[in-house]
Amino acid sequence: MGLLGGDTLRDTVIAWGFVVVQLALIVAVVVLLVVALVNLNTSLTALPTPTPHATLKTGGLYRFVRHRGAARVPRFVPGWPRR
Repeated sequence: MGLLGGDTLRDTVIAWGFVVVQLALIVAVVVLLVVALVNLNTSLTALPTPTPHATLKTGGLYRFVRHRGAARVPRFVPGWPRR
């Protein structure tokens, strides 16, 4: 059949279910990005040194992740060294 149409109705529903889940995840990431940018406001800089008027953000989304590199590190991988 087609790209998202399977041989049976069940296959088609499953395929479209995956599409809906993927779109929901994309929307969630975009919303989180916008919220993070709004929270940073004028403290956002491309340079590693903070601006003179910048303050450390500890509320909002930054309670959970303060550095984008920390989000990339898998914390619960078997065999990962615990420090």
